[in-house]
Amino acid sequence: MILVTNATTFVGRAIVYRLVADGRAVRCLVQPSPRQLSLPTGVPFSVASGQIHDVPAVRAALQDVTAAVHLLGEETLRGEQALEKHPEDTANLLRAMEQADVSRIIYISRLGADSASA
Repeated sequence: MILVTNATTFVGRAIVYRLVADGRAVRCLVQPSPRQLSLPTGVPFSVASGQIHDVPAVRAALQDVTAAVHLLGEETLRGEQALEKHPEDTANLLRAMEQADVSRIIYISRLGADSASA
C-alpha cells in the first residue's frame, strides 16, 4: 500500500488515479475538514484521518504501507506561515516513517514555491 499526502489537491488526485490504475493499493492521509470532498472519485482507496504534524496519527496511517508520496499541496502556499511549516511537516512524516519501518518516499514539491526556483 502507498500513502499519499495532500491527495485533495489537483496533483494529489492525479497521483491517486494513476496509482490505482497501476493496480496499487492507496491510502490518503487527510485532515478532518470539508476538503475531504475533493478526494478522487470512482477509484478504490482508503482514508486515514489525521494531521501531518501529529506523528502518532501519521504512524498509524503508515500501518501496512510500503511507500509514501508526499506533496507540497497548492493550498499550503496560501500563506507564508503554512509554507514555512512544510519542512517541519515533512520531518514529522519522515520520523513517523522511520518508526513504522517505511523506507521509500517520493517527495513532490512545487516549482515556484521559492521565488528563486522559478
